[in-house]
Amino acid sequence: MAVRERFDLQGPHYLFGFARAERDRFSGYDHQFTTIGGYGRDLVDDERHQLSLEAGPGYRYDRIEEGKGNASLGVAYGALAYEWAFTKTSSLKQELSMEVTDDNTTSRSLSSLTARLNSHLALKLSHEIKDTSRPPADAEARTDHTTSASILYDW
Repeated sequence: MAVRERFDLQGPHYLFGFARAERDRFSGYDHQFTTIGGYGRDLVDDERHQLSLEAGPGYRYDRIEEGKGNASLGVAYGALAYEWAFTKTSSLKQELSMEVTDDNTTSRSLSSLTARLNSHLALKLSHEIKDTSRPPADAEARTDHTTSASILYDW
């Protein structure tokens, strides 16, 4: 589960904040909670292409599986997002991010294709790759792949 907010400043500049809570039984963590805030800049923002960069500090709480300890970590965050609207009703988006702590680095890549079905509905297909450089010893793998199909409703 995640929430995100963007506060536009003058010109291409903005501030952002997000919080994310994750439970992944294969990661070696019971759960993780991350909160990050920072500065973003739209490098390209036209009718068909958007490219933005973000950076900022954050905090992450890692609860390692039962009886194996917890960690409170400072986070350095950086991200890049690109979106290409190749028709009036379809777009391709690629997001890359890194969360660096003293314990490990988490890298994420999210690719998505969105197609508008009508004035209110769209179909979104996505694939996320999440890699943790040094997961807990009990982790089944250091890389997770998540594929999803979603119906989006626009008011």
